[in-house]
Amino acid sequence: MVCNNLPLNVSDWLKKPIDENQLVLALRHAISRMAEGKPRILHVEDDFDMQRITAAIAQNIAVFEFAAIPEGARARLRERPFDLVLPDLALRGASGWEVLADVEALEPSPPVVVFSATALNRAEAGRFAAVLVKTQTPNDEVLQTLQRVLAQAHAAGPAPV
Repeated sequence: MVCNNLPLNVSDWLKKPIDENQLVLALRHAISRMAEGKPRILHVEDDFDMQRITAAIAQNIAVFEFAAIPEGARARLRERPFDLVLPDLALRGASGWEVLADVEALEPSPPVVVFSATALNRAEAGRFAAVLVKTQTPNDEVLQTLQRVLAQAHAAGPAPV
């Protein structure tokens, strides 16, 4: 099918009146097909604009899931494996540091790229695959860093059990 001279992939066809259950199933199916083969990133961030911006920057290389609070991040980490965790360490009313013990306890443990408003000291930064400071990191550097860390993690393969 073609629309405006661009190929159009049709995932499903729904008849009116729309059956809500069928719509939900069709959307889930379409989203899962878009995500096939892409790495999954858990972005722990309470600023919804920052969530959208970061996901847009890396939309061609990864699928993002979000958690605005540590409890939400822990729940997501229990639900499925992630290829990378991208926490903001300074959440409103909480700390992204709280999630790190949960990430480190996973087997295999995904790499962590901190994306926060303040820089870390050398000892703190050494714990992570990379550290990015929001106000000082251009979009292309965010993308390149995520690509590099994901590629390194993929090349290393799963951790031995």
